[in-house]
Amino acid sequence: MDVSTDILSALSLINSGDVTENDLYFIFDQCNQTIQNNQSNISSCSEIIRVLIFAINALMLEAVKCQINHATLIRSLQDNGLDCSTNKFKLFENFIEKSMRKLYHNISNLELEPNIRFKDLEWSQMLDLKSSNGENIRKKNYIIDIIGSKPSKDGNNHSTTDSISMIFSEQGIQDFYVTIRDCMKNVEHYI
Repeated sequence: MDVSTDILSALSLINSGDVTENDLYFIFDQCNQTIQNNQSNISSCSEIIRVLIFAINALMLEAVKCQINHATLIRSLQDNGLDCSTNKFKLFENFIEKSMRKLYHNISNLELEPNIRFKDLEWSQMLDLKSSNGENIRKKNYIIDIIGSKPSKDGNNHSTTDSISMIFSEQGIQDFYVTIRDCMKNVEHYI
């Protein structure tokens, strides 16, 4: 597995004097919260801690995507020049071994059935009459309604309609289209 240089440089912080063993335990706990899909509050943490949490989570997800185990992942880090012989890195290695098992379990038992099923998409142009000068009229804004249906909670075959409305500028709607198109290409690639 090719590990990005950004992830490698972030992981090299594990061996720095700026990160203590207690910091590592906190980082591992936050990463575990992410694996278990719990909310974690890291906004008050130092930048080094946040960078390491992000790097470790990104590394594990990339390893799962490439379908490699923890031993191959550690070997890959060594091959990319990371010092894996320190005590702090051994703590990281133990964490990766335990967490990769949890992550593989969670992903293999993942239910890809959404609560809301897509039904329709409606759009309309929005005019701002309060500030309608020539320039504002040329800048188009759109309202997009994404309409879906939810199965009823009482178990019968009826469903309720639910919708989400979003306002987009002309550039925003183009960006939204490109994002959706790229997501569809990625989904097709992995399927």
